[in-house]
Amino acid sequence: MVGSGEFQVINCTASCTDPKSLVLETYLNKTLLESQAQWKLFKVYNISKDEHLVCSFICAGKQETKVFNITVFYPPKQVLLTLSHTSVAIGTLFTIECRVPTVAPLEGLTVTLLRGTEILYNQTFVGTARFPQDAVVTHNTTAHREDGHHNFSCEARMDLRSHGGGLVHRVSDPQRLEVKEPVPSNQMVIMAIVIVLLLLFWFK
Repeated sequence: MVGSGEFQVINCTASCTDPKSLVLETYLNKTLLESQAQWKLFKVYNISKDEHLVCSFICAGKQETKVFNITVFYPPKQVLLTLSHTSVAIGTLFTIECRVPTVAPLEGLTVTLLRGTEILYNQTFVGTARFPQDAVVTHNTTAHREDGHHNFSCEARMDLRSHGGGLVHRVSDPQRLEVKEPVPSNQMVIMAIVIVLLLLFWFK
């Protein structure tokens, strides 16, 4: 497995000790790094999609081939966090959105929404589509007073170990939320005035 636009080193080895016409068949750019009588080591460049590379050679007058299947992945290069509001009153509903552009495969991608170090929401994607697409996670939550004391962030982790790769980890820039005290409604103000007037009348 190789990242989009990266290179892969291919060891093209024949099944006999003295092969003829040992070549790696591909339309991609390649460089011969090293060679011996039975093998050649190639570096293949700019791999942007899944490829089938063919190593061909002749042993004892018979044409033989070996096929190398290369799977391309698109790792998370950006993690974009958006808050639906930058300033909210306590008790108000707001939305957190995290977008990871142009990733593939989605299988094995986990997106985590964080408030400080606390996990607010966690989603692991499924699906085997190989073409790159945006991964989007949204989470609705209610504003609390302590939200104003922490940064919000988003973490994307792509686990490629089941495909022979490794772990790719990216984190968004932090976002801050201003949390305000709720503004009293007109009805609450009127009720407060009535209570005050009643108390004044009572203690006359």
